Amino acid sequence: MPARFKSLEELVAALGGRRVLRRVLIANNGIAALKGIRSMRQWAYEMLGDEGAVQFVCMATPEDIKVNVEYIKMADETVEVPGGRNSNNYANVSVIVEIAKQTGCDAVWAGWGHASENPELPRKLKEFGITFLGPPEGPMHALGDKIASTIIAQTAQVPTIAWSGSGLQCSGDTNEVPQETFDAACIRDAAHCVEVCKGLGFPLMIKASEGGGGKGIRMVNSIEEVENAYHAVAGEVLRSPIFVMRLAADVRHLEVQLLADEQGNVMSLRTRDCSVQRRHQKIIEEGPVVKTIPGTLQNMEAAAVRLAKMVGYRSVGTVEYLYHKGTGAFYFLELNPRLQVEHTVTELITGVNLPACMLCVGMGISLDRIPDVRGYYSKGRFTSDPINFEKDCPSEPNVHTIACRITAENPDDSFAPSSGSIEELTFRNSKNAWGYFSISSHGGVHEFADSQFGHIFSTAATREEAIAGMVLALKQLTIRGEIRTTQEYLLKLLDMPAFKDSDISTAWLDGLIRSRLRVEAPNPFLSVLCAATFKAVERFDANKAKYLSFLEAGHVPSSELMTTQMPVSLVLDQVKYDVVCTKASANEWLLQLCSSHILVGYRRLADRGLLLSLEGGRSPVVYAEEDAACLRVNIDGRTATFTHEVDPTKLRSQMPGKLVRFLVKDGEFVKAHSPFCEVEVMKMYIQLKTAVTGTISLKAQPGTTVHAGKILAVVEPDDLANIVRAEENVKQWPPIAQMWGGGDATPLTTPRSMTVTNAQPKAKKAVEICCNLISGFDMPKEVFEKSLVKIAEGLKALNEPDVTLTGLAIGWLVSDLDPEQRAAFDSKTAGTQRVIHVLKRLCERFLDVEALYEGGKLQQEVVDGLRSEREADKLQEVFDIQLAHSGAYRYRVMSQLLTYTESYAPELRVVLQRISALNAAKASAVVFSARHLLRKIDLPCADFRRQELKTQLTAARKDKKAMKELVDELAYGTDVISSFLMDNDNDALQPALELFLRRVYAGAFEMSDLHCDRLKNDAQTWFAHWTLNTKSNQNPLRHDGISGSTSSEDLDKLGEKAPENAKGIL
Repeated sequence: MPARFKSLEELVAALGGRRVLRRVLIANNGIAALKGIRSMRQWAYEMLGDEGAVQFVCMATPEDIKVNVEYIKMADETVEVPGGRNSNNYANVSVIVEIAKQTGCDAVWAGWGHASENPELPRKLKEFGITFLGPPEGPMHALGDKIASTIIAQTAQVPTIAWSGSGLQCSGDTNEVPQETFDAACIRDAAHCVEVCKGLGFPLMIKASEGGGGKGIRMVNSIEEVENAYHAVAGEVLRSPIFVMRLAADVRHLEVQLLADEQGNVMSLRTRDCSVQRRHQKIIEEGPVVKTIPGTLQNMEAAAVRLAKMVGYRSVGTVEYLYHKGTGAFYFLELNPRLQVEHTVTELITGVNLPACMLCVGMGISLDRIPDVRGYYSKGRFTSDPINFEKDCPSEPNVHTIACRITAENPDDSFAPSSGSIEELTFRNSKNAWGYFSISSHGGVHEFADSQFGHIFSTAATREEAIAGMVLALKQLTIRGEIRTTQEYLLKLLDMPAFKDSDISTAWLDGLIRSRLRVEAPNPFLSVLCAATFKAVERFDANKAKYLSFLEAGHVPSSELMTTQMPVSLVLDQVKYDVVCTKASANEWLLQLCSSHILVGYRRLADRGLLLSLEGGRSPVVYAEEDAACLRVNIDGRTATFTHEVDPTKLRSQMPGKLVRFLVKDGEFVKAHSPFCEVEVMKMYIQLKTAVTGTISLKAQPGTTVHAGKILAVVEPDDLANIVRAEENVKQWPPIAQMWGGGDATPLTTPRSMTVTNAQPKAKKAVEICCNLISGFDMPKEVFEKSLVKIAEGLKALNEPDVTLTGLAIGWLVSDLDPEQRAAFDSKTAGTQRVIHVLKRLCERFLDVEALYEGGKLQQEVVDGLRSEREADKLQEVFDIQLAHSGAYRYRVMSQLLTYTESYAPELRVVLQRISALNAAKASAVVFSARHLLRKIDLPCADFRRQELKTQLTAARKDKKAMKELVDELAYGTDVISSFLMDNDNDALQPALELFLRRVYAGAFEMSDLHCDRLKNDAQTWFAHWTLNTKSNQNPLRHDGISGSTSSEDLDKLGEKAPENAKGIL
């Protein structure tokens, strides 16, 4: 769009304005400041082709600057103001006026909240010749105050609901409500509030006349609630007059948007429906209003214009009504003398830029010369023919808009405010939906901020299409961080039949909250699986980071930092799940729950999330945030909340804030679920409740700042049996398909992703398991025992013609092979070569670590050596080496591999020789197996060795030294020795049995007093007894046993002469 004017002066002169405003102070923060600047810059660009034609000065507290708020990035100048409560900054009239003077501002725009409804602000600005972009002091005081405006409405014969000022009217100049009339409608103190409430009847609303945005308002249903509610209202809006009004049932909250100028013109810009509220704070708005009795909306608009004209109103304002769904009657609620948060709904259905109109009115331009207003009345935007606002009809809206407020609140805790950092905030505007946010990624919501930090709008030809657009927009919104938000809850509300049919009232959402409506959470077992994986990964990564930090500092880290088993306890919906997480590989965890196992693969994303890999092709993206109150796990956009296992007798603050006051006395008897204190959080007073019945002891001081998790009070329970504790889970993992809403219900006693059938994946899995265990990773003992069988089967599968090294897709197996060598190994006839190559590579990976510890080196020596050889960015390798060396099953799996290697020993002679040369005690079993294989390579045939052994056995029968030498002689393995056990020749059989038994206990024990005898009644059965001395402490252990086979009767007879509990079959 080409610019219409060359300068602000030209624009003001052409449109009949009275003053030029070049520099505007934004006396607000958050989304108000962001929206105001954005709208006025957009107007400046459309009119002048220069979005910087009007300069903006912003105020910002240290807290706002710290959390990276967006609006300060749009300002021409930012002035830092004192932090803390808004009375120190954005609501402080003196501070605002002083900044406006010092920065040379022509005008002040206050947006909504803070000082926007304080008549003192326009009055003081006027003294210094600074324009206030809002109503003058008189009308603001008359209509901006909820008490005064209701009295004026009664004077104008606008219906009102029964309240503490029912029947009061003005006389004479209605711009000024007489003080005595005003005071007659006010509540003086808590006792007076109780008295008035008794007269009006319940339910009632206690309200602060200067409140708004959900602050300074409480509903009471009984006389017992009145006093606490009065104090809460008085505390949230300090020094504000307070009144009481009847709570209307089955009503909708409808609004009329007003715009007025200095010339006395007042117009309405259609209506909005803001009935979806919690705690009288709007959460969903829409426009125009639908489903009302014909003529009602026109009457509402006319009454609103009449009120504004009566008091000489100027700028934007909103008249709020309660509309009775049954009768169609409407009642005046209040007039807000400011811009409303939801004004964008009106902009989208009328095409009128309201902040820009406020600027134009501030410049003295009349309504009928403002281009957007002229377009709304179907006039030429830059023509000058007059508009009769009483007779001319504006264009009818041809679209419908739905708006959703994005707030930092916890829907699971009655929308309690939350604060904290935001790691990621992304939203993608579309053709029909757009939004704006006061913060961005890596920002945050601090405890003094308003809970709303975003607003999303969906506009379409019909209401149904607008709802659908909003659902899609909310699903495209990503918010991650410490705060809780209403995003998922809004999606739930938009999908409810009552909202779709517009069959709701102001009590609808509060009713849903009381009934504990919750958004759909993921399957509990899927939630536990994701949460346990996340906690295990976080803990392992934290240990690794600590290990590396020790290395960098020149220390030798503790081996405890390399633990591969992480027990995780989680409480979800009062059920406790105890999961043992075992790190099975660099990117896998094996999760055990009630003797069932499931393998979970994962990858860490750049934004600290986890991409999990589950069987069946499921790959959920998981994020988690943990605070003093709970652990929140987001799984593909759905959230599961885990509560910490806490002592219910200790009452803690669930959020940071200020302890305002206790509602009970120290030592008082309290009932469960009763309020005991009030905490101020984000300008709201939140009542905290007890969890158990008993005697309370107060542990904090009112007026002090409290952090999340701080103990405020302790309750001594009157009955310990009434304390509710989490129930232990006894169920096993269900199949993944069932967790996702389908599939069979058979528990996973064995991880299915470790069970494969085809040759190629079977071989791949076996090699991966071997490599992972050699690298120091772990698995539960029962899974390991089963895996040994799978390893043997998988290595055997390498011989299959359909298996290829390339197909295994394991980089370290082929990294040193050229294409020709790879092709050779992939040949269908190269099965033996493939097996040898894989076994060789696995042995080499084992030796790469073991060789570092040769010569009896201690851990410190090895670590120091590795650290000195590596740069700081390569210290990860030291961790990996140490992890491998400490592996629980590293040596057992190598022994298993060497057992399978026997058939290929000649081709693996070199690596076997390297293994046989190791001298570390931990590797003794592996060394023994390697030496055995090496000797076997060069051994004569079995018959020759058997004949040679028989000669030596005969000699060893009478020579103990010869027997000892045979025990250490590895040329004669169990294959040869066992061949004598079925021999009837006593000269060979008896010493062969002794040799066999001594071989069994060789290494750990020394055997003495060994005697072998045949049973008298059974020539095929031998009885052996001996004494064992452990090599560490030489404690003798007496053993008896039977060789061969016999009946239970023979065993009983043997028991008579053998020591108690020392008999068995060998």
